[in-house]
Amino acid sequence: ISILDCVVDGPGAVAAVPEKYLASDLVCYRAEGPDGLVARQAGAWDPVIAWAREALGARFVVGEGMVFVVQPEAALAAARAALPRDPWRLGAFHVVTTLTGSALMALAVLNGRLGVEDAKILAFWFESGFSADDLMYLPNHRAVARLLVGGQALRPVEFATIAAPTVV
Repeated sequence: ISILDCVVDGPGAVAAVPEKYLASDLVCYRAEGPDGLVARQAGAWDPVIAWAREALGARFVVGEGMVFVVQPEAALAAARAALPRDPWRLGAFHVVTTLTGSALMALAVLNGRLGVEDAKILAFWFESGFSADDLMYLPNHRAVARLLVGGQALRPVEFATIAAPTVV
């Protein structure tokens, strides 16, 4: 099964998953403490929120704790309008959303917003196998993922993606 098998025949169903993430996106929920965690979340996620506001015109609301935060419909609509329509990009966007728990992070990756400094932060999550340099200099069509299976985080793995076909 390829990305084309899953996305081309039903792009609406594939796009619906990341759209649901937008309503309760990971980067909109912050810890109340300890101070170190609050600072790390702000350092990693505030730039994503700022990018969404500046690039997409999407003003997401950030909250503390586990209480649901209702996002403004205008922010959701602006972010939904930025979702990729191309099957290859939509498939990749879906994967990044479900791996990170954040459609906003996935949009930032898709639009080249996450870069060198972000790789250092992401390297923390992949520290058992990949350095920040490894993540920054991945060759085209290569990706790194760390999966959670049965409640256990597996060792990060590097894998190949399929290049999008050239449209003439």
